[in-house]
Amino acid sequence: GTGKSKVIQTITEYFAYKRMKYMLLKAAYTGVAASLIDGKTTHTITMISQNDSVKPISDEVRARLQRFWKHCSYLIVDKISMI
Repeated sequence: GTGKSKVIQTITEYFAYKRMKYMLLKAAYTGVAASLIDGKTTHTITMISQNDSVKPISDEVRARLQRFWKHCSYLIVDKISMI
């Protein structure tokens, strides 16, 4: 109700206009919130399962994370208060 989604949409449009959309990642804690901003869940962008116990990250997951984040320079997290 405060206009966060509109701000995120405007930022996304600016990145698209500058042809830099690949540098912007949008995330939210829940799938519903993520879908409203055309983003991903925080669990997806960190490659952490909600059911995993705390354990060291494997080399395979580390490599996937590096590929995933390679071009991303900007991160918007919607509903940060839920994290």
